[in-house]
Amino acid sequence: MTDATSAAAPVETRLARFRNFCSDFARSPVAVISLILIVSLLFVSFAAPLVSPRIHTTWRNSTGWTRF
Repeated sequence: MTDATSAAAPVETRLARFRNFCSDFARSPVAVISLILIVSLLFVSFAAPLVSPRIHTTWRNSTGWTRF
C-alpha cells in the first residue's frame, strides 16, 4: 500500500507560478510591447507636472490682496 502524500502531485509554489506566468508572458511579443507602452505612458503622465513650465501669474481677489 502506498502513502497518500507520496502519490500526490507536487505542490506548485507562488514563485513557481509567477515564473511560469512571466515566461509565458515573455513569449508573446504583442504582450511585451503593450506592457512597455503602458509603462512608458504612465511614466510620462506622472513626470509631466515635473517638467512642465510653471506660469506664475498675479491676480487680485475681491478683497484686493494679490496672490501668487
